[in-house]
Amino acid sequence: MGAKKFAATTGVDEEFAEKCVKMYRQTYPNVPRYWDRVNQAAINAVTDKDTVYQVGHCKFIRRGGYLWIILPAGRALAYAAPKIVERPMPWDATDLRPAVEFSGMNSYSHHWERLHLYGGLITENIVQAVCRDLLADAMLRVEDAGHPVVLSVHDEIVSEVDPDMDVKQYEALMKAVPTWADGFPVDAEGWVGYRYRK
Repeated sequence: MGAKKFAATTGVDEEFAEKCVKMYRQTYPNVPRYWDRVNQAAINAVTDKDTVYQVGHCKFIRRGGYLWIILPAGRALAYAAPKIVERPMPWDATDLRPAVEFSGMNSYSHHWERLHLYGGLITENIVQAVCRDLLADAMLRVEDAGHPVVLSVHDEIVSEVDPDMDVKQYEALMKAVPTWADGFPVDAEGWVGYRYRK
């Protein structure tokens, strides 16, 4: 996030927030580079219909009235009615840059409206979707091993098990990495109790 949003979210002053954002981006330069790459791939895909643009393990294509981001597991994110617009940058309203505009649900107002994509948001969507796919894959392994899943909460899986179950075995099932995510760092911690707790 940018300095203004960081300051608003954390309650620190904007000068300190600016230093934090700058330090983070300098320390991890591949992060803003990735934001730029996925943003450009989205713009290119919307501009060149039916042409695939790839960034890492994700593919971007505009087809059938949607911008699709094909995730490593094969599932896709869809952005309806995409078009390229000139969008003012949050840090300078006179700095206009091309961006993908699409129709979607505003998470604050809960109304269907025109929204904008940008590198950080695309990255957030990809990361959350890939992690959901990893969790869903782990849920299937856990079920196949005879541990019925009764609920999931964010990144947690809850099963009804015998009190003397080997937690390490359950953790191993969750940590197994599917072939589509080879090299993805996955870890898990488990516990056995009589009630669910955070």
